[in-house]
Formats: sequence, structure tokens, C-alpha cells
Amino acid sequence: MFAAACEVGPVIANRPKAEQTACRSVGMNLGIAFQLVDDVLDYGGKAAKLGKNIGDDFREGKITLPVVLAFRRGNAGERAFWVKALERGEIGDGDLDHAIGLMTKHRALEDTINRAQHYGAMAVDALALFPSSPMKSALEQVVAFCHGTVALAMSGANFSLFLLAALVIAAIPGPGIFYVAARTLSGGKSAGIASTLGTSLGGLVHVIAGALGVSALILASAELFTGLKFLGAIYLIWLGIRTFREAGIIPDEETKPAGAGQAFREGVLVEALNPKTAAFFLAFIPQFLDSAAAHPALQFMALGLISVTLNTLADILVVFMASAARVNFVRRPHAIQRLRQGSGLFIAGLGVSLALARRPATN
Repeated sequence: MFAAACEVGPVIANRPKAEQTACRSVGMNLGIAFQLVDDVLDYGGKAAKLGKNIGDDFREGKITLPVVLAFRRGNAGERAFWVKALERGEIGDGDLDHAIGLMTKHRALEDTINRAQHYGAMAVDALALFPSSPMKSALEQVVAFCHGTVALAMSGANFSLFLLAALVIAAIPGPGIFYVAARTLSGGKSAGIASTLGTSLGGLVHVIAGALGVSALILASAELFTGLKFLGAIYLIWLGIRTFREAGIIPDEETKPAGAGQAFREGVLVEALNPKTAAFFLAFIPQFLDSAAAHPALQFMALGLISVTLNTLADILVVFMASAARVNFVRRPHAIQRLRQGSGLFIAGLGVSLALARRPATN
């Protein structure tokens, strides 16, 4: 419908074929962007601002892109939920909230918005054929309005949605949690806490860099991304090998403060040299910024600080759990040596995993 509405004018006016094709492209891409935005708002908007109830698509069993993404990325139990709710129509109290939670967990709404923005940009690009005019400006404003509707309708729910998503992400075991667990098992609670504080500071480096645009430059450049990735990978592998080789050395009480300081510095470097952290913040935080508010860089840093804080709290909990497990090995020197060797191999394995990481695709 959008494509036909945009194409009919140049067809009736008998304009050149290139202009007819361009207008059809504008309408087609705008229509797709509009539909994707509508799909997002049905799960992520606020009824008071939309003027209609949210969740109508869910109750009507419509298969939209956010549903497809959440289904594809979900486990067997989550997929069974979608089949029960949308295919068989068995919807109970709380199922809509559960559906929104699954979409948040798997970033289905954020990725759908990204795709809508991609199609909106294609619509604007198709207008490049035409000279500046009030009509061209009007079409560009329609695209901007389509994107702005998401921010307007979601702004009231943005912060609570962000907190929910950030909490879910912090609780999911990832490389950061495994790293501090390995350092705790190898060097004890003090080393684990120091490593956690170090990775937190390293994460803040990426938050600040993301707000200032530095991270985007790194991710846009294959050479910069690869260079930073291999620096971080080599450093992790070196840490792992060193931990493995020093597994039989039992530090005395006097060396513990220095060991904690060293663990802190290493934690900072490990996180700061990880471009995947930069990619995460650039993909995650912008979806929750209020485009109508001022100072987006400050918004980015504030949300980034909250995300880092939640991740740090989760890491500290893991440190205490790993430290409690380590106590059982303290009186068995041979067992603690094997534990440290295993931790060293695991840290080195994280380095290999980082070396194999690919640069995120950019539009």
C-alpha cells in the first residue's frame, strides 16, 4: 500500500522510470519500517501514549518479527511457550508480561527497531534522486516521525525496561563472570574482588568511549577492531599461561596485597582491551536512550554506569561462591595446584575465544 501510494503520482505524471522506481522504493521501505515499529510498540509501548491497548498482536496470535526473533533465540521451554500461546491460543494471566520478558532477554525489540531504522534509511536514500523541495522534506519528516514514534511511546517505559534487560544480562553467565571465577579459584577472594573491580573500571572505559564515539570508530574499522582484539587475546593467553606455570607457588601473607593490586590492574586491561565489550554497549544502550531529551552522551554514560554496577554486583556474588568452594581445597596442596592449573587453562581459553571473535556487522 505504501509503495503504491508513493508510486502512483510519478506514474500518472508520466515521469521517468527511474523516478517511478525511486518513489516505489521510498514507499516500500517506509511501509516496512512503519510495520516493524508497529510490531515493537505492541509489546514495548505504553497504552496511554499509543491510544490503544498493548498486546493485541499477542492475544490475536499474530507472528511478528519480535516474536520470530525471540522464538529463534529461545530454548526448548521458551519455544513451547510461544507455540502454546500463539498457535494454540492458550493465553493465561501473566503470559503477556512473560512474552515481553522473553523479548527483552533476547533483544528482540531492540533488533526489530534496528531493522526498522535500516529500512527508514533506505527510504531516505531513495529520495536522493530528487532535488530539494517541500515534498521531499515532507517525506523525510514522515520517516523521522516513524522512528520518533518509538522513542515517544517507549520513553516512559524506557528506564524500567532497561533495568529489566540489564538485570537479566548481568545474571546470565558470560566471559566476565567466568574470568573472575577463575581468578578467585586461582588466587583467592582478594584476587577475585580485585579482578572484579578492575574489570568494572575497564568496562567504564568502554562506556565513556562509547559516549564519546570512540568505540564506534573502532568497530567501524576492521584494522582497529582486529588490533585491539588480538592485544586483548594475547594478554589473556599470557595471563593463563602464567597462572598455569605458577600454580605450584603458594603466596605468603606478605605478598597478598601486591597480588591484589596486580589482579586489579590485570582486570582493567583484560576488559579495556576487549572490543566485544564495546560492541555490547553500542548495541545495547542506545535502544534505551530518550531521543527527545537533551545530552544523549550523558544518558549513555548514566545507563552504562548502571549496567557496569549490576554486572559488578553479579561478579562479586560469583567471587564469594568461588571463594567458598576454594576453601575445601586449601588444605590439599595438590588439589589447589590442579585448581590453579585449570583456572590458567580456562583464562587462556577465554583469550583464544576472543581471538576468534568476529567484528559485528555494520549497516
